[in-house]
Amino acid sequence: MALPEEGGAPEKVSCPADSLYAYCINTGNDGIGQDVSLGVLKFDAKTDPNGLYTSCPSGAQLKTKLSLIGGDRRLIKGIVTLACDSSTAASKTKPERIACPDGPTPYDFCLSTANDGFGNAITIGVVKAQDPGDPYGMYGQCHSNISQFGIKTGVYVKSITRYECGSFHGYCTIDRYSNL
Repeated sequence: MALPEEGGAPEKVSCPADSLYAYCINTGNDGIGQDVSLGVLKFDAKTDPNGLYTSCPSGAQLKTKLSLIGGDRRLIKGIVTLACDSSTAASKTKPERIACPDGPTPYDFCLSTANDGFGNAITIGVVKAQDPGDPYGMYGQCHSNISQFGIKTGVYVKSITRYECGSFHGYCTIDRYSNL
C-alpha cells in the first residue's frame, strides 16, 4: 500500500457514460491520500463558443452558441449545445439560467431559450474562464479603428494563438496588455 505522501502516477481511465469529456484521468493517490479523477474537455467544434449549434433538426437555421450569451464574453472558455429543437414559443425569448444536467459536468452554468429568434429552442452548457488571463478564455472587443488596423469585431478563443506561438506548455496566463 502506497503511503499518502508517495502519490500515484496519473493514468487514463474510462469516462462516465454519455460524458462530453475527451478523456479522463485518475491519480489513485494525489500525494496527500486522495483518489482524484479529472475529466478533460477538449477544445473542438463541439465546445467552440463561436461554433454553431449542434444536433438540431434538419433545416434548422443555425447560429453561434456565443450569440446566446450576454455580459463579458471574454470570460467564456467553452459552450456545448445540450439540446436543440424547433422553437416552442411564437417569438424570441431571452435565454434563462436553468439547472445543468445531473452528474459530473464541466459547466459553470446552463442557459435555455424557447426561441432564439431563428426558430430554435436551445439549451447550452457554459464553461467559464478562471479569470481574464486564462489562456483558454477569449479575447476581443478591442476599441480601435477596425478598418484602419484590419481588426475583426467580436470575441475569439485565445488558444488560437498557440498556432502562432507553439504549445501552451508552461503558460499560466495570456492576457491583453494594450488597446490599439
